[in-house]
Parts: sequence; structure tokens; C-alpha cells
Amino acid sequence: MAFKLIANPTAGRGRVGKILPQIQNLFAQHGLEHHVALTREPGHAVELAREAANQGFETVVGVGGDGTMNEVLNGIMGTEAKMGFIPAGTGNDFARTLGIPLNLEKAARVFKTGKTTAMDIGQDCQGYFSIILGLGFPSDVMHHVNTTKNMFRGPAAIFVSILQVVNKLRPYPVHIITDDEDFSATVMGIFILNTRFTGGGLQIAPQAKYDDGLLDVVVMHEMKKTNFLMTLPKAYQGKHLSNPACQLLRTTSIKVQTAEPMRKLFDGNVFGESPVDAKLLPAALQVWIP
Repeated sequence: MAFKLIANPTAGRGRVGKILPQIQNLFAQHGLEHHVALTREPGHAVELAREAANQGFETVVGVGGDGTMNEVLNGIMGTEAKMGFIPAGTGNDFARTLGIPLNLEKAARVFKTGKTTAMDIGQDCQGYFSIILGLGFPSDVMHHVNTTKNMFRGPAAIFVSILQVVNKLRPYPVHIITDDEDFSATVMGIFILNTRFTGGGLQIAPQAKYDDGLLDVVVMHEMKKTNFLMTLPKAYQGKHLSNPACQLLRTTSIKVQTAEPMRKLFDGNVFGESPVDAKLLPAALQVWIP
């Protein structure tokens, strides 16, 4: 079996470009046939992944961050290809969710000694997601991470962006429809989650599972910035839901109408605008895990 590795050399503040030869050596040491393609620009990994799947590669491996992973996901959905991931980006929440080691040697070994399992995938009118579809605060934070250069890497880069985005935080009027709910609200952010982790280790939906057939939706209603700053750190332990302004919904589908266009967060990428029209596709993708 041959693996197609799609690497984003700029991911992780340029880390992927530096460690790619090491990753190739590890695959060779494990006797894993592999071919490498480098992305040149945003969206390129979607094309490369689709091309690899159509060429008959059984597994397409994203090398980079959650943004690279999301592009590979969007490229192979609807094909027979399985997805693998070697985490070397900023948040690495996909790896954290599936138990994929952050250590490069151990991550590469997954393709020698690991297995594949079925994962639910979210589908919105503008793209697929495996971790999160976000509006408001989560998309503003990731937009800041992706467009601002600073000295920080990994989850620290996200945390710094959180602190900077909070200063500009404002509420948005929305209308939300799920399987069981239909209501209007004024919110700071909406987290439509398929997994427990997002934002570099935040447990926004601490009970979410990637194979339970449900989306966990956390609506952060309007609150004062001081309250928000006191609540968000609790999400690292999944204890923020005790705040009455944090509402948890579980559903197989969700629609969100907004009074003004709001940009969307798909895993590690920010693209598209509201409205949201999303549903869960149970066991829609085979992914490699230890």
C-alpha cells in the first residue's frame, strides 16, 4: 500500500518544511511506500488530496496543522480514500482527539502498527469539518492566528490571539434551529463541535465524541468581557458549562441565520460566510489511529 503525503511547508510557523525530510526517513525506515506533494497556497491541499484519491491512493496523509487536515478532508470526501495525519501545526486538535502522538517518530509508526476507524464528519453548505464549525469568537480567533505573525507557536499562539481578540469582542444577533430547538439569541460565539478538543486543547464540548452520531453545539450567549475572560480558561478543564451564559445543545443538524454576514471557521481554516446549514454524516470517513 502506498501513502500520499500532502505537506504544508508553512504550517506550524514553517516547522513542517524543516521536518519533512525526517518524516520521509521515518516512513522509509518503516518500509512504507510514500509519495510527497507540497502545497503552494491556501486551498491547494484540497486539489492535491482529491487528485491522490482519484489516482487510487488508499490513504492520503495530511502533514501540518488542523487547517491542512481540513483541506485534505475536503479533498477526499466522497471517495474511497482513508485519511491519516501527522501533526505539526498550531492547534493539533485532530491529533489530540484521535490519540495520534505529537512525537514525529511515534506518529509515523501509526501507519505501521495502527489501524483505521470510522469517524463522523460534519457537512455544511460550504464545506466539511471534523472538529469544529464556528461563528463569532472562534472564527475571529483563528482568523487572527492565521493572519498575524508573532513569536509564539502551538497552543500558546492561539491563547495569545484569544487575549487580543477579546478586546474587540462583540455580540451578534442570530437565529438557531436544531433537531429540538428553534430560538433567537444574542451570542458571542457558536461552537458546532464533532470532537472534545478545539482551540489548542480547549474542551468546549467535554462530552463530545467523534463517533457518537451527534454534534455538540455550545452557544456562548452575550456576557460582559470580564465574565467571558473568567469563563474561557475553565474550558481547558471542560468546566465552563456551569456558566448560565453557556448553552449546550446536542443535535444531528443545525441552521444558523445571522443579521449580518459572519465568517466561518472550519477546523483550522476560516472561509465562507453565514448562514450555517450543517448536518452530521455518521461514520463517513476512515481515519488512522494508534
